[in-house]
Amino acid sequence: MPSHDRHWTFGKNCHISFPGGGDPIVEPVDHSFQSDEGCATWSDAAGNLSFYTDGQGLWKGDHSQVPSPPLGGAQSSTHSAIIVPPAGGGSRYHIFAMQDWAGGSIVGPLTYTAVTASGANVNIVAGPAPVTFGPARATERLAAVPHADCDRYWVVSMHMEANLANPTLFAMLIDSDQGPTSNNTWSSPYPYPPVRAGYWMGFSPDGTKIALSTIFGVDILTFNRATGAFGPYAQMPGLPNPNDKNGWVYGTEFSPDGQFVYFSCLHSGEVRRFGVTPGTHSWGATQLIGTVQPTAQGAYRLGALQRGPNGKIYGVKFYEKTLFEISDPNNSNPANAGFSNNALDAYASTLTLHDVGVLGLPTFTRIAVDCLGNRCDRLAAQVNEQLASIPKINLLRPCDDRQPVEKPECAPIEMPRLAPWTSIRWGDSECDCIEGDDTEVMTLTVCNPYSNLTLAGLTIHMVTVVDMNGNPVPNLPDGSPSIELTPIGPYCFGDLAPCTCVSRQFVLRIRGAVPGSYRILLKGICFDACFHGDEDDCFIFEVCKD
Repeated sequence: MPSHDRHWTFGKNCHISFPGGGDPIVEPVDHSFQSDEGCATWSDAAGNLSFYTDGQGLWKGDHSQVPSPPLGGAQSSTHSAIIVPPAGGGSRYHIFAMQDWAGGSIVGPLTYTAVTASGANVNIVAGPAPVTFGPARATERLAAVPHADCDRYWVVSMHMEANLANPTLFAMLIDSDQGPTSNNTWSSPYPYPPVRAGYWMGFSPDGTKIALSTIFGVDILTFNRATGAFGPYAQMPGLPNPNDKNGWVYGTEFSPDGQFVYFSCLHSGEVRRFGVTPGTHSWGATQLIGTVQPTAQGAYRLGALQRGPNGKIYGVKFYEKTLFEISDPNNSNPANAGFSNNALDAYASTLTLHDVGVLGLPTFTRIAVDCLGNRCDRLAAQVNEQLASIPKINLLRPCDDRQPVEKPECAPIEMPRLAPWTSIRWGDSECDCIEGDDTEVMTLTVCNPYSNLTLAGLTIHMVTVVDMNGNPVPNLPDGSPSIELTPIGPYCFGDLAPCTCVSRQFVLRIRGAVPGSYRILLKGICFDACFHGDEDDCFIFEVCKD
């Protein structure tokens, strides 16, 4: 399970953590963090606090502040900032920040900052800088979710006109260490009649829907994680007596199973939900989960909702030292959803904050359920699915006396030699030939031939070409390679279960190579079983005369 949401820093010097992803505890801190609403926090893979922001300043996990100009957000914006993790094998964290509504007079574009983080080292490597394309008037709304390939991320925001008419939704695709670009930004008109700007928005567990508070109700939109397009799905438009602020929706959150949307009423203190089904939902179709009895100042009662890593939903109470809790949000009976006016900590006592919450809780990138788990395993499954439909006829001849076979036999491990089975396929037919000026797509397959052993973390670090004597292939007179492989590696195969195979592809380019025999070397076939293995392999291919 992801651990990026194990720490929450919010409100007036409040900090809680969820050790091991379980129930929360209060963390005593001494820092200068103050945020009425928006904030964002990030924890590393081990669940340790890495860094956090109120949209203006940036703090390390040890609560020291990173020297930086303001990041461009406003702590009175519902979502002042969001932190997007490194994408596509990159190393940069992407921070987007936005201003608050403030009557619409100072709303501007998003601001982008890139950060690297390793332990106590947190450094700004790009920005802060305004995003000069996308939403020119971005305010309050900010969310993020993985692309359908689970290797990139969508950042979603909204453009709001000063008269609240014609809002536009924007989706920016973040790929590797590259920041946002106009080529990777898509816009969609808001699919329902425009209403007030509203507050919170957040994705469903699978990332295909997004719920937005509209002050007088809740909208649910569809989201296409492959294209970045939005569409209509459902509305709950009619809070009672909205003009006298009896209800105004602030927070929204999906149940862990995605069957319900919970929402908090800013002024009345009610917590309600309705089923995630298409169409229009009346106020009477919503279910009352509980009502928070206020003890603090002002007309406000409730703010943001956020699902914790333990599956429970937590909500902030205006200027109070406790959160409220929904402990069983999947329960079909609203009376059994587990509403409690005062959330409990890991020791089954009231979770009492260091200071007070206000209206906000941290904004997190929603990691879609299909993107959980090991990245290499996900990529391997995607590649194998694609390669299954691409036939490769010819098998390369191994350098030793082995005969090429379609698939290795599966048998118990026999010591002393322990190694995966490897093969390389290529070609469109048995008549295909590797020519002196040619480009061929090669499929490299690695199999675990053992029925009682898992090959863990299998990686081939380099694939290269040499002549039959093991020497590098000479370059052409202009210095360019006559034979090259792309990419050379490393190739990550993840964990190979007993009697399973995983494939990867590379491109063999021939440009004027001398006809004859060559070898493809698989360098550094590394894996872990009961011990660490390190193997090489070799295959021969022929370059035909033109």
